Amino acid sequence: MSIVGLSILLLSVLATYVGVAFFWRKSLQRKWFDIPNERSSHATPTPIGGGVVIVIVALITYLLISIFLTKNISFAYLLGAFLVALVSWIDDLYSLSVSWRLLAHVAAAFLLVMGNNYWTAFGVPALFSISLPNLGQWITIAWVVWMINAYNFMDGIDGISAIQGSVTAIAWSIVGSLSSQYDQLYPLALLGACVGFLVHNWPPAKIFMGDVGSAFLGFTFASMPFLFQNTKTNLALVPLATLLFLWPFVFDTTFTFFARLFNGERIWQAHRRHLYQRLVIAGHRHATVSFIYGTFAVFTAAVGLYILHPGAGDTASLLLLIGVLLTSFALTVVSMTIKRADPDTTKG
Repeated sequence: MSIVGLSILLLSVLATYVGVAFFWRKSLQRKWFDIPNERSSHATPTPIGGGVVIVIVALITYLLISIFLTKNISFAYLLGAFLVALVSWIDDLYSLSVSWRLLAHVAAAFLLVMGNNYWTAFGVPALFSISLPNLGQWITIAWVVWMINAYNFMDGIDGISAIQGSVTAIAWSIVGSLSSQYDQLYPLALLGACVGFLVHNWPPAKIFMGDVGSAFLGFTFASMPFLFQNTKTNLALVPLATLLFLWPFVFDTTFTFFARLFNGERIWQAHRRHLYQRLVIAGHRHATVSFIYGTFAVFTAAVGLYILHPGAGDTASLLLLIGVLLTSFALTVVSMTIKRADPDTTKG
């Protein structure tokens, strides 16, 4: 890591930590609280929307890096990120309908694609590699919209979103170091922002990230592969690696969605059926569940990095992918079969 990279990391940690502390005091004064309900995993009103500090620190750093170092700004990403954060911030304070939020998410995804940022190929080591000439644009839009909402859905217990964000940011900083001397800088800023926020959000959380933070991180990590100037990796494997960097969140939300769909449930209604929520309901502490998901994230991110490594063998990569699937299956079995404890144990 360069001196510039280390400086950006440390300044992002400090700026976010101080900013969230300031925002926490303002939230208490203005009574910006997340009031517990029957679906909540917390017992007392807690300040919400602290993720706005992540957004401010991240986007200001992105602009500074783009203006003074890379000389290259992705306005498609910048406008999309601002739109997602703005709508989510309004939703945190006043509660918007699903339709308005989804419209903003789709618009942000279209902005990204209009900037010529979309998948052009997809491959799995030792199995196949296909080009996506036109379909790639629609797959990218669906991917971005899904990831915005997946990150939001998973932000339900203390620490889990900031930990996943930290792991994903580390993975992208490593990938960025393979591309150019500057591509690792924005991921390092995101890492610093997540770490600075995690100090306040570690169980028992003093403040919640809110939709403004989780939706922004979802959009940003979905957009990350399109922000690099160039890459020395196999472009067909980048989509798969991107999935693996976020796999715990992708897997949990996808599994839960289809499980509820199969059971005939109204999938648009709020619920507590995610695998991580089942673990909490069964009596496990927020810190324990967040640590489990963080460990899972480190493993899948490492597999993604290995796949992108120029010297990785196809057979070895495939075996590691199988390991990811088996680990995912194990998490599912444990979450679905453990005995439910007293609901009061979920409070905290």
